[in-house]
Amino acid sequence: MFYTENEHFTGPEYATLQRLAKQAGCQLEFVERPWVRALQELHQGKIDMLYSASRSPDREAYAQFSEPYRLEEFVLVTRQGEFNEAEIANLTSWLDGDPRRRFGVIRGYYYGVLNNDVLRDSKRAARSIEVRWDEQLLALLLHRRIDGYLLEAHVADKLSRLAKVQLNHLPDLKAESVRLMFSKSVDQTTVERFNAAILSEQKQPKGQASSPLNVQTVNAQAGN
Repeated sequence: MFYTENEHFTGPEYATLQRLAKQAGCQLEFVERPWVRALQELHQGKIDMLYSASRSPDREAYAQFSEPYRLEEFVLVTRQGEFNEAEIANLTSWLDGDPRRRFGVIRGYYYGVLNNDVLRDSKRAARSIEVRWDEQLLALLLHRRIDGYLLEAHVADKLSRLAKVQLNHLPDLKAESVRLMFSKSVDQTTVERFNAAILSEQKQPKGQASSPLNVQTVNAQAGN
């Protein structure tokens, strides 16, 4: 997750990316884009790298992927105290428990193998609202335009301290691996350096990093 303090990025995800980039001998330049536009610009070679991305067959046609660098788990965000345990036994039962129930999704976002199939089911499409940003989903929830949405657990933890929302950890919301996603215009050597940095991060104690190689610029954007 990224936070902004005094117009500077901070947060655990930002710190992880900077460590990986340092070990890979790269310098990151961060740009903010809606997820669909970010995917398009990666495809066009205008953006070099996206973080927290899921691997899928359609994306492999225009992108390269690193090794997994962490696990991503989703929670269902609802208004505080609105649903009981029986109503939120799992994602499917919550979605289909009331035909008037509406949920929000981010346009172009991939929620993992199981979650994506459930959320994008054509039978539920009329009850979903697509937006460009997480913040828009929160506003829709608080204004009662939607009844819930999925959000990464590490992002939702901070959200729960800022807004009156309930985070529901459902048994069918399984954790999945996320990767760095590179444009095919990025040379394979750079991808391999990031892979080496990821493996080093997983094996070595914190604070131990390999020496930087040559510096290259990588534009990064959040998403899945």
